[in-house]
Amino acid sequence: MEIKVLSQENGMAEVQINLPGADLAAAIDKVYDKHKAKPDFQILRETVDSDPAARGLLQEAVQALFSGIYEDAMKQVDLPVASEPKVTVSGASEKDGAEFRLSFALRPEMKLGRYKGIHVRMPDVTVTEEEFLEALRQVESQHFMPETVERPAALGDITVIDFEGFQDGVAFAGGKGSDYSLTLGSGQFIPGFEDQLVGASAGDQVDVNVTFPEQYQAEHLAGKPALFKVTVKEVRENRLKPLSPEEQQQLREAVVQRKKDLADQSIEDQVLKVILEEAQVELPEAMVESEANICVQQFAAELSAKSMSFEQFCQQNGKTFDTVLEEMKPLARRRIQLRLVLSAIAKAENITAEDAEVEQAWEQMAMQYGLPVAQLKQYAGADTEKEIRADIVNQKAYTLLRESTILDQA
Repeated sequence: MEIKVLSQENGMAEVQINLPGADLAAAIDKVYDKHKAKPDFQILRETVDSDPAARGLLQEAVQALFSGIYEDAMKQVDLPVASEPKVTVSGASEKDGAEFRLSFALRPEMKLGRYKGIHVRMPDVTVTEEEFLEALRQVESQHFMPETVERPAALGDITVIDFEGFQDGVAFAGGKGSDYSLTLGSGQFIPGFEDQLVGASAGDQVDVNVTFPEQYQAEHLAGKPALFKVTVKEVRENRLKPLSPEEQQQLREAVVQRKKDLADQSIEDQVLKVILEEAQVELPEAMVESEANICVQQFAAELSAKSMSFEQFCQQNGKTFDTVLEEMKPLARRRIQLRLVLSAIAKAENITAEDAEVEQAWEQMAMQYGLPVAQLKQYAGADTEKEIRADIVNQKAYTLLRESTILDQA
């Protein structure tokens, strides 16, 4: 493997990586062996890097080859990489080998000005009764409890149903359910199903006639009409439920904590503003975009934990991946700036992570995952301890920064 740094300017670097033909040939062999047993596979091994029909195999081999050497190549380059690389394949053949061009942002150096003894305004953390009542109103407006009602079902009601589906008088597999809670208007069932239950009461038997969508996942049902025999067993209405005294107390504590968190955020923002005004660090846009991508991934994970996909969020809010990415950039810049400030403070103050502190962090992680420390270290990989040390150092730097801040009362 040959590596050459082509340029380093304006916060960006470009690197060229060349691999010999033998490495690419070995990668093609692995991909070819994986695919050759498939039915109707007719590509000859010796034509993989020249036959247009084999382009997909060649691309797969090139991607596998790059994935295998990327981490080692970056260690050899030894540059402060600060973004995901943009990779271009300049050439790939068994005769000449493979050539990759990588472009990525470099972590900027921050020259600190003043960072100790900064005066900031202390935000008011008192929670007024008006603020609490507004929070209570918002929570209670969304605090529903289903209650059984003796009336015909309307959109928004929950119907508890038994159902069975038929085609040409014959029941089909997967079309039967019992005690299913279906919210009318939710779109859980195929179009037209829920609408035909509006007006039904408990005890009613309803024939629901629908046509499956053309793109339905079960191909034998796609585009075909069906009859569902439905028994409505119960109709429930979502009714607002006031919070209990215990729940109100929990809410009050949450509102107080939220205001304290916002105050901490305000103090941090004020301190960062002063430091950054004097430091004047420039962030490469590629670095910001890479961090924004991480923010989007974390946001998508949070949505998933709430049983919502990122795609559903975008559809409901009229957004695209690109618009969410753009909205995340201010947060990304702030996260990068904070990391750079803490790193610079740690360097200026000679802050380090003691071995005992690192081991304690390992033990805490091991408890979280329910693994012995030695086994966790084996699974975690070589870079994890480096990350642990960096986190400890940054936390110490953050503590020093906050303890040196002077809070002026509003």
